[in-house]
Amino acid sequence: MIVFAEVSQNYKPVIKAEVWATLESESGSAQTLQLLDNGAGADAFKDDGVYSRYFTQMKNGRSSLKVRVKNQDGQARFTFQKRGGAPYVPGYVVNGVVELNPQKPPVSEESLEVGSFTRTATGESFEVTLTGSTPPNFPPNKITDLSAEIQDNSVLLNWTAPGEDLDQGTAKSYEIRWSFDLKVLRFNFSNAHVFNTTAVSQQEFGSVEQHSFSFSFTIQNGTTIFFAVQSEDKVNLKSPTLLKLQRSSLVQNPKKWHI
Repeated sequence: MIVFAEVSQNYKPVIKAEVWATLESESGSAQTLQLLDNGAGADAFKDDGVYSRYFTQMKNGRSSLKVRVKNQDGQARFTFQKRGGAPYVPGYVVNGVVELNPQKPPVSEESLEVGSFTRTATGESFEVTLTGSTPPNFPPNKITDLSAEIQDNSVLLNWTAPGEDLDQGTAKSYEIRWSFDLKVLRFNFSNAHVFNTTAVSQQEFGSVEQHSFSFSFTIQNGTTIFFAVQSEDKVNLKSPTLLKLQRSSLVQNPKKWHI
């Protein structure tokens, strides 16, 4: 279940606010979640004024929802980023061959300051019926923002850390693989080349993961390499994989494409 809150003022989305959701069950026990607008986990788009989080600690019975929003540190801003619509797709695959679209044109967005405020709203109540005696286990959430930058004979990978259960906690481990062939990663993930991740220390959900991995060969200019990352929790449940391609370039700032 996803808990989300849309924060706006005069129909303008408000970003970088502090948003907390309290879920209280019939038994009187309450859980508090910080809702995030970071484009990771349950949140679909970063900085669109919709703050989200997965609700995983479910209990039988009816629960009520209350959301508290505040801007006491002056960080909140208006944004004019449009919600919805068709997202930009950097490339597509035809018969295993990657076809690249033109680069996304830059969009200038003006952010305006928002004054200090505190607001509380009550959401709809809901009822949970569990078929088992305990709540289900969930895998880590899918990593959605993997980026790669080839540097000489290594690659610098960045992503937002997933959780142990969806976007809660810390995943146990990562499995990161690469290939020159997209089909290998897509259909035979375990047969692709693997990076050694024993030195990688997993971070709590929402943290920035940035790690460099070396290749045992010289990367030629114009080489296209596909990357995929999968996380695993303590009971060996695995997240869906995210595929990413990177083409090496001799220019100072290599371009990046997502699949």
